[in-house]
Amino acid sequence: MEALDSALAEARDVGGVVVIVNDGCPYEQTHALAASFAAGWPRHVCYLRTPNAGLSAARNRGIRHALARFPGIEAIYLLDADNRLHRGAMRRALATLRAHAADWVYPSIDMVGVEMNFDHSQPYSLLRLLFQNLCEAGSMVDRRVFEAGMFFDEDMKLGWEDWEFWLRCADAGFRGVCCPDLGLQYRTRRESMLRDSDRRGAELGQYIRNKHKALYAWRHLLRLEHREAPRYCMVDAGSRRFQFGSVPGEWSHSGPLEDLAEQYWRHETYPTHVHFPHYVAFGDGAILAQLAAAGLIDWVFWQAQDLLAAHAAVFVIVASHPSAIAVSTDAPAGPAAAPHLVVVAYETLRDAVLDAEGIWLASLCDPDATAKPAHVAVAGPFAPSVVGDPASLVGLETLAATVEALRVALCRPEDARAWEWREWSNIVSTRRLHVRVASEIHAAGPLARGALDDRRELAIVLPVASFGGVEQVALHVARCFREAGWTVRLVVTGANRCESAALLAGAVDTVTFLNDPATAGFNRGGATYFGHNLQAWSKSGRIERLIGLLAGSAAVIGFHSLHVNEAMGWLRRNGTVAVTSLHVIDHDDFGAPVGHPYLHLPYEHAYDIITAPSRALLRFCAGAGVPQAKLLLLENAPSFAAGGEAVQRRLTQLADEEQAAPDAARRALRVLYLGRLDRQKGVERLLGTIRATGGDGPRIVWRVIGASVVGEGREDWTTPALAALGVRPEPAIYDRAVLAERLSWADALLLPSRWEGSPLIVLEAQSLGAVPVATEVGAVDEMIVHGEDGWLVAGADDAALIAAMAEALRMLARDPALRARLSRNAMAARRGLTWERNAAPLVAEVERLAALRAR
Repeated sequence: MEALDSALAEARDVGGVVVIVNDGCPYEQTHALAASFAAGWPRHVCYLRTPNAGLSAARNRGIRHALARFPGIEAIYLLDADNRLHRGAMRRALATLRAHAADWVYPSIDMVGVEMNFDHSQPYSLLRLLFQNLCEAGSMVDRRVFEAGMFFDEDMKLGWEDWEFWLRCADAGFRGVCCPDLGLQYRTRRESMLRDSDRRGAELGQYIRNKHKALYAWRHLLRLEHREAPRYCMVDAGSRRFQFGSVPGEWSHSGPLEDLAEQYWRHETYPTHVHFPHYVAFGDGAILAQLAAAGLIDWVFWQAQDLLAAHAAVFVIVASHPSAIAVSTDAPAGPAAAPHLVVVAYETLRDAVLDAEGIWLASLCDPDATAKPAHVAVAGPFAPSVVGDPASLVGLETLAATVEALRVALCRPEDARAWEWREWSNIVSTRRLHVRVASEIHAAGPLARGALDDRRELAIVLPVASFGGVEQVALHVARCFREAGWTVRLVVTGANRCESAALLAGAVDTVTFLNDPATAGFNRGGATYFGHNLQAWSKSGRIERLIGLLAGSAAVIGFHSLHVNEAMGWLRRNGTVAVTSLHVIDHDDFGAPVGHPYLHLPYEHAYDIITAPSRALLRFCAGAGVPQAKLLLLENAPSFAAGGEAVQRRLTQLADEEQAAPDAARRALRVLYLGRLDRQKGVERLLGTIRATGGDGPRIVWRVIGASVVGEGREDWTTPALAALGVRPEPAIYDRAVLAERLSWADALLLPSRWEGSPLIVLEAQSLGAVPVATEVGAVDEMIVHGEDGWLVAGADDAALIAAMAEALRMLARDPALRARLSRNAMAARRGLTWERNAAPLVAEVERLAALRAR
């Protein structure tokens, strides 16, 4: 009765019509009451009586009737039968709808019965609406919303149909606005349909998420976070400005430092209405520019955010390194250097502001204080003149100055509280919305850069970045994707160092490190799969941190990374194209086959594409049950372009030697070994071959480039053993130009490996005319045609192989014509072999799948 009385009064006031929908109410009194209103006020009341079909069907019936019968109506107000309106509610709602050019107007909630009052006057936020419905069903909706096909879901009969309706409207681009004093009184009882639907919240929430996957897609969530509730604030002492954003360096909001105090105190007073980020960094913008130029700014903020879960503050110290990138979160052994940046959480900042004595700030520099700051050290290709300038070490100074400015601000309210008669304690603070996003994504601190716009971001995942063969493949694939318009993020899971920052140029845009000690090496304990031990990290690792580093990526490619296996299932289910790149089947100490191809099989279902550089490895995958449709050949290519000048020099050298008299032209054969000095690469065979080619016979000059692998027990004797044979090993090479120069020096390349995949060094040697002499293992026979462009060696044991390799090298030394023929054939075979050509099928397939997922 109260609902009808108040609705009729409002209709008469604004020249509107009340449409009553009796949705099969079993009480005759309801019908009599509705019929009497329709009979008494025929110009203002329509009465519809329908069989019961649920709340959504009743609302839709009334809406469609109103639109059809009254084509001139501007908007429709939805009023439940047990609620009521104050006088003037419709005028206020219409005025708000028009003034804000909004698509619907919703009220604050004033409950009668069980009396409560909730303030919903915060600025409309789609991000908040995804997690919390603040738009009451008793709202005024512009007719264009319904004309666009927006109606209530009649399959929802358990509740929350109004929330789903507003989400559907938002998905179509419509937006709402609050009229806090609209004048709705919402009747509540101790038992109601709403209370029953709240009990089934998980079921209803999952229905809504399944129906609105695009709204809850992680890229959309991260984009909304960056725009509506960014998690980071940067206080820049250099420019005297502050910036907000969830993507460091690409800020969504900014302003002069003079305005920061007002923003802070307004948020402190109205935490659900005015936004202030949860993480606040202090320092000089010139340091941020250096971090951004090196692609490390995302990682620094992400790592600081992670550390603030257990520390009061994070000190960031930046140092210049001529070539490598290295990061650490270990506290300095000696006195701590002054930080370039200081990062704190909001609660810490508030504690400092309220601490009039300054004790908290002083404790940050006190080595005896109980609560010590965490440290993030970053070394990389930064300008020494910037990061080494004492004027850039202003993190603590900027923090102290900001705290003092906030403490004495004229805009500071007396008690930092506003007197309001409505509550907002049930509403999530704006600065905590990023936590809801992370929880929805199941990620720790998800990075948002890849979600900023429609850019396509690829994440390349490597266990280490020492730039051996697998890492070289990863970088060349990354370059091919960048040339196709993708941005590329390198994620290193098992180390905190990148050996050569120069190699990243043109290949990756950002570099991040998982920084998890548990990922170093291979720790068994994650059960076994057909006899192969799985990693313990699959059970005990913080997988949500790795998901956080990969969040926002349209595609992820793991290169021999076991850790990414644990995240790929979730990534693929949520729209990411999942790719793994396999390279080699390893062997254990007893010669049994093990390694990544076996350890990826338990996760095969989580991948869209599985690549391998050889047909042999693809046949292994197919034989292990991997669907043929997932398998893609990604043949290797040289890691550098064999320039025409280098090739011509080799051809001229060969021609000159052929024309000279055999005895006069004969010179020492230059043999190069380039690779790790470990068991896989056959270091014992290398030593035996050097020994066997000494003494009588054609002269052979050796050059060994590589390093021992710590932990294999060879680092103590390999170098002395080589020295005893007259060979001094040279350090590993990361510069591709230097590598090309070394290969141009060599006549032959020795590859005495016990097992291999498809080694890049074979292709690189052939492209420059160095004849490969290699054991016939792995897919080497797919790269070398024996006696045509190289020499393959097979044997039952090490002694036989050493003898065969020594004889092959002596033969090349004795026969310059044979050497010339093999060299020319090798260069011809590799002419035109490029990563762009070989990677094109992978790029095309990833782009096809990414386009499908985006839709």
